[in-house]
Amino acid sequence: MNTLITSRRPTDRLRLAAAAFGLRPVHRAMPTAKSRPDPRTLDACRRAADRIFDTLAPGQTLLLSGPSGSGKSTALALLNTRLARRKRPRYRVEHRRPALADRCVIDLVPGDPARACRALTRAGLGDATLLGRTPNELSEGQRMRLRLAIAMTRAEATPGAWILIDEAWSTLDEPTAFTTASALRHWAKAARVRVVSAGSPERLADLLQPDALVYLGVDSSVHTIERGRA
Repeated sequence: MNTLITSRRPTDRLRLAAAAFGLRPVHRAMPTAKSRPDPRTLDACRRAADRIFDTLAPGQTLLLSGPSGSGKSTALALLNTRLARRKRPRYRVEHRRPALADRCVIDLVPGDPARACRALTRAGLGDATLLGRTPNELSEGQRMRLRLAIAMTRAEATPGAWILIDEAWSTLDEPTAFTTASALRHWAKAARVRVVSAGSPERLADLLQPDALVYLGVDSSVHTIERGRA
């Protein structure tokens, strides 16, 4: 009997289905293919991460932009690693990460109920009917804003904190993205939290209106544009 390789422990249901085809399921860990940027792109990502780390001031927001494949997520990961090595507090917000526990929305946001409600409102989740829902009962965009509310609450209680947002804005429609980004920008300034957002959707720079923009080009170039300067 031929074997059927599976990355999961074979279940009775799988064994029964495979047997109909003359196959015997065998569990075997399968390597995960990981794409690694070419050396030039990786060097550009390191330069971008270093530039952000060295220049972004407390309370400022920065957009890490560039075409698909230019290394935005890699640069953000390198920045996260550098912050970790320097023991700088940082909170990441990504599409579908960090994982959210199966609890009511209000119970997932740190702090007392009043503080949690303020954080949810800042993130565009001020509708009281959402407080008793679980993450699985929210839309993708609402879950992104919940992750943002949690990160904002933790960051404002941690001196010197950073928030790193990776490709999460695409889950929001434009009006919601605009109001959420505006609230985030004003909050970051008041809380003196550094915010770095990576993404490439159209008009993202207009939505965020960041203090600075770091652009990664397909030619491995790195350009920095400060707000109000060409």
